[in-house]
This record gives sequence, structure tokens and C-alpha cells, in this order.
Amino acid sequence: MKHLIACISWLFLTVPVFAQNVGVGTATPDPSAKVEISSNNSGLLIPRMTTAERNAISSPATGLLIYNSDTNSLDMWNGTVWLSFSASGLLNNGVPMGPTCFGVWSQKADIPTTARSMSTAFSIGSKAYFTCGFDVANKKDFWEFDPANGKWTQKADFPGTARNFAVSFTIGSKGYIGLGTDASGRRNDFWEYDTITGNWTQLADFGGTPRAGAIGFSINGKGYAGLGYDGADRLDFWEYDPLLNTWTQKADFAGVARSTPVGFSIGNKGYAGTGQLSSTGSFRKDFWEFDPVANTWTARLDFPGVARVGATGFSIGNKGYIGLGVTTGNSLRKDFFEFDPATNTWVQKMDFGGTARNNAMSFVLNNKAYIGFGTDPGVRKDFWEYCQ
Repeated sequence: MKHLIACISWLFLTVPVFAQNVGVGTATPDPSAKVEISSNNSGLLIPRMTTAERNAISSPATGLLIYNSDTNSLDMWNGTVWLSFSASGLLNNGVPMGPTCFGVWSQKADIPTTARSMSTAFSIGSKAYFTCGFDVANKKDFWEFDPANGKWTQKADFPGTARNFAVSFTIGSKGYIGLGTDASGRRNDFWEYDTITGNWTQLADFGGTPRAGAIGFSINGKGYAGLGYDGADRLDFWEYDPLLNTWTQKADFAGVARSTPVGFSIGNKGYAGTGQLSSTGSFRKDFWEFDPVANTWTARLDFPGVARVGATGFSIGNKGYIGLGVTTGNSLRKDFFEFDPATNTWVQKMDFGGTARNNAMSFVLNNKAYIGFGTDPGVRKDFWEYCQ
């Protein structure tokens, strides 16, 4: 290998500038390549470094490639962010260790109901569920998705009023849905769906003001909801205890009040970011972590994409993902980024496979994310699967 690298270096130093192609180990390099290396017993060893060392590179050139020893990945600078290509989850000593889709979006059959946006979804066990949303009217039909056969089954309607911009979260075998905007205005009612019995139960109303465009997630058997818009942007944040059927106000969100941000949980922490300041129309890209034990919010590294509203967020394993949305000039987005809370870093991933859009729904099953619906600017009903 040392001899191979030395040979490559010598060629770059000694080959005349008028040479069109250089071959190492071959006398007939491919005409489409400036340099072709041919070998059946050696490889090319690129620079190896840690994430910190990589991040310390000053003004990296677009296309710069390194091997990241922290993540066992090939990292490439795309001119904006580092993209990581990791095969550690694919094979271990030749044995498949996980999905082989490797960060790919694949289109599934359309969702068998009316196209819409601003719906809400959650997953429990091996199934996922969605309801609500808006096409030319608010919706309340309720559907179950089974990834084993790719089929959708319509269930008993959501018993609250038809609405859009509701929030949802899961605790155990039950899903929780509330808030949103119906034909009469903003709502603060909350409902529980039991996946075992198929029954709906109305719960104590949300502890804050009626609102829409809030966030919701669950951590360690408790549900959380907050932020959103009630006629003004809100930053209050509330915890739901399913055993007591009570809401308790927690520490206010530490960023500025906003509507339609994204929210999700990873392990024992919650995360919130992006959104819009309704008073000014400006978009946000700050990103925050909530610790329910300490009852504190901590600023994390800003979302690296352009500031936006109506984005989609979810978590797979120990990573978070944010993408889609709309930004200045009504520019719809389809880019996606992955957040690692362990290193407080973002990596750009493959763009969403469908059209750029905002206000889509998402859920995660079996370490795969699913996205459907949304506005592009027409309402959509296509359905996509993402495997990291």
C-alpha cells in the first residue's frame, strides 16, 4: 500500500501537464478518468481522521473525501455540509446487520383516501395510524397501516371534530390526539385511542390555550405538547400523565414563541426547532433539546438547512431527521438532514423522493420512516418509505 501511494504521488509530480489520462497498474486508463488505479490485491487509502479533525479543515473543497474514524464512514463535503456514507449497518464480517436500502427513498402505493395536508400520525408496535388534515374541508377519517403487507385499513373515525394541524404522541399501546383547528376555531380537547380494543376515549383538555400548529412527543411514559398558535405564537409547554389524566405545565420553550415547528423525541430527551414567527412572517432554524428530568431547554446546533416552516420531523433509533417545508418566497423544500445528539452534529441526507412540499405527515416503523400527504402546492396522497 505504501508503495502504491508513493507511486501515485510520483506520477502526479512527474507526469507532464499535457497528459490526458494516468494509469496506475494499467497501461490503458479509461478515457473518462484523469487517473485510473487498477489492482487485484491493494486498495486506495484516503486520509483518516476524527469528526473534530474533519470539522477543523479550513474551507474544504467541494467533493473533498475523508474516512471518519469516529463513525466508520466515508464523508464528503458537498459545498454546504458533510455527507456521510456508512456501511457499518449493512454488513458485519459479511453478515447482513440491517436494512440494505442505505439512505434510499422508495415510493409505495398511494394512500387510499383523499389527498390532504396538515394531518397527524403516530405508530404503535408494528402498525401506524393517521387522521385529520385538510383538502377542501377538514377531515376526521382514521386509518391503520400495516407495513408487512403494505395495506391500509379504515378504522372508526376520530370522534373529535374534523380538524387540521392537530398533534399526536404515543404511550404504550395507546395513541393520543388533540389540539388543531376545526370549522369553529382552535381546539384544546384531547383523545386516546386504544389499539387493543379499538376504542376512543375523551381525556382531560390540554392544559394550555386552544391552539394549532403545536408539537407533540412522548418520553418515558409521559406525553408532551406545546408551542403553536392561539391567535399569537406560544412557547408554553405541558406534560400529560396518562395514569392521572392530568396536564402539568413545564418550563417554557427557551427559544422564541412560534407556530408549526417540528418536534420529536430521541431516547430520554425531546427536540424542537424550525417554525415561523407569525407576527413577522420570519422563519426559524434554531434547534432545542428538552430534558424532562431537569425540566430545562438547551440550545443545540442550528438546523443546517434554510430556515423554514411546515417541515417534517421524526427520529429513527438514536438519530433525528428534519426535512421538507417552505421558506422565503414560498419556496418548497425537499432536502433532509440527520441530527446526532451524541455529537451535536448534522449531516445532509438524500433528498426526499417525492415532490418538494410542506405540511406532510410522517411516522416510523421498524427503523423505517414513512412520509405522505402534504402540499406541493396542490394536496398530495403519495406515500414514501425511507430506510437509513
